[in-house]
Amino acid sequence: MNPPAKVAVAMDTPLEETALGWVRDLSRYAGAFKVGPVLFHAAPSIVERVKERDRLLFLDLKLHDIPSVINLAIRGLSGRGVDRITIHLSGGEEMAAAAVDGGGEDLLPIGVTVLTSLSPPVWERFSGQRIEDSVSRMVEMGWRAGIREFVCSGNEVSALKKAFPHGVFWVPGIRFPGDDGGDQKRVSTPQEVLDAGADWLVIGRSLTSVSVPKARSRLLSLLDAG
Repeated sequence: MNPPAKVAVAMDTPLEETALGWVRDLSRYAGAFKVGPVLFHAAPSIVERVKERDRLLFLDLKLHDIPSVINLAIRGLSGRGVDRITIHLSGGEEMAAAAVDGGGEDLLPIGVTVLTSLSPPVWERFSGQRIEDSVSRMVEMGWRAGIREFVCSGNEVSALKKAFPHGVFWVPGIRFPGDDGGDQKRVSTPQEVLDAGADWLVIGRSLTSVSVPKARSRLLSLLDAG
């Protein structure tokens, strides 16, 4: 069975064996695995273990620093089997361009816009802008810098896909109907995100906090929907 290319399993745990269990149990059904800072710092060898399953490895470190540091950091990760690395687009166009240069052809940066844990009122009080406007400006800036893949919520992906039809959009904050939203404020169901044109669905707790049979069933339902 070919895995559904649209699903990335977010592995938010400090325990390597727990993460490897998810990889073992779900790699037949998922196209990618996301490793965040908690898991990567606890068990950096997880990168090689995931790649043994021939799945795309998405390293979600959300790098944010001066351009030269970002360039060196991404160069250091290039060649280790990591396929994607996230950066915060709020770092600016020069930083985004440095990330593109640092990764070369081996490690593609993904530009993070506004975190899905932030609600519209909170963001507007902080920035003075609507989230939709901020996200659009960030993606425009990232595109000028050479970024071609982005993280946004399901609320913004439809408009972004129309404006940037050749862009690749990763959408977190996904919950199946009836699931607890947790600390996510801008959530969408898988079907809403698929209908909006997302390229990748990044799903964590709705797959990793349920039984393996239920997680597999949910992944198979997305394969049918996609």
